[in-house]
Amino acid sequence: GKMTLSEKQEIFSQADLIVGQYGGGMQNHFLCNSETHILLLQSEKFFREIHYNTATRLNHYVTSIIGPALSTGNNSDFSIDDAVFERELVKILGKL
Repeated sequence: GKMTLSEKQEIFSQADLIVGQYGGGMQNHFLCNSETHILLLQSEKFFREIHYNTATRLNHYVTSIIGPALSTGNNSDFSIDDAVFERELVKILGKL
């Protein structure tokens, strides 16, 4: 089901780390406290830096993992190397 804004705020305000694919749902980082880490998964065909701009203002830390697109187009599926994901996640968890 859908969550209310207050429900989202309750959850995201307690997060030390959020992980997800670039998209509208990741905009919930606005509800996080300062010093929250964001692990952003992105396609090489749809790389955007907006989270870096807003994260700077909100004192968040953003790490992007950019994977190869599996087809053409902006919204194509993409893959992420498991070893790269694990390495970046371990780095972030070591800072928490």
